[in-house]
Amino acid sequence: MSPTRDYSNMFIKFQPQRKKAFTLTEVLVAMGLGSMFLVAVVSSNIYFSRSLAAVYNYYDLDVASRKTLDIIRTAAGSEFHSGSRLRHYR
Repeated sequence: MSPTRDYSNMFIKFQPQRKKAFTLTEVLVAMGLGSMFLVAVVSSNIYFSRSLAAVYNYYDLDVASRKTLDIIRTAAGSEFHSGSRLRHYR
């Protein structure tokens, strides 16, 4: 008589492997969040470029006004110091 053996552990049971992928819902949520992030980056870039342009315009205006004041000061400087009528102009 041979001892009874349990052969149930000898056979490999193939279980169907689940494929690793994203679901449609995960892809749509990721695309929505990515789109919102890109819109925020582009809109802030546009805002900052407009602000930089405004600052440059103010700087350019400041330089031009300083040059104009220097020209007026040198042209009319001798008039103010010589006691002419420009000194008492109202």
